[in-house]
Amino acid sequence: MSVLTKEREAEAADAVAKALEIEDLANLAIPRNSQSAQTSSAVASIVAYSFERFIEKQRAVSFQSDSESNAFVDIGSLTSDYDFLQLTNKDDACLPSSSSRRKTNTLLEKDMYPYIQSFFDAVASAVGAAYRLVGEDVTAPLQTLTPFKGADRTPKGSDDTRRIDIGLKINNSSIISASDNSKDPDYSDMLAVLEAKGSVNKQKDAYKQLFEYSRNLYVR
Repeated sequence: MSVLTKEREAEAADAVAKALEIEDLANLAIPRNSQSAQTSSAVASIVAYSFERFIEKQRAVSFQSDSESNAFVDIGSLTSDYDFLQLTNKDDACLPSSSSRRKTNTLLEKDMYPYIQSFFDAVASAVGAAYRLVGEDVTAPLQTLTPFKGADRTPKGSDDTRRIDIGLKINNSSIISASDNSKDPDYSDMLAVLEAKGSVNKQKDAYKQLFEYSRNLYVR
């Protein structure tokens, strides 16, 4: 291991320790404009409700709603993705069958990739539909977060050979198709990096890797 690599790993460990002290980090993504924040909240609520409704119906569970008049997106009409439909039919919520689990009861990372990617695609499509439900104009390109389809790859634009699990990029369309994300990851087009882990006990390890990988997003 080179001196530079050791220094980067030490910096990553320090940064992760500080980041974990920040509470409610997701709120940093809320729009500052009050009208935009209200729209964002309404869209998020519709999308969350729609997925809950769809998943419960996929599993043939009686769906209980606070109000039958709740606005929702028909998730089934937005996607026919095999991996996503398989994911929604699984009771353990994340993923592949027990045959892919190690003896330590963790999941193999590579088996998780298609499920994670298909979920991001389904959410991106649902966001576009939800914006229309709340009366927003989506004739202009709608920016959503979608994955590169090439997983466990060394992205272009890296100064090392380490592979990332999944790269995420901005998709300027409210309609997601298979061809949109067909290419391998490239740091110049990437917004964020996703690291999959088969056990919650590896959360800190994932954060360290993300810190190290993410530097490539800003060095160009």
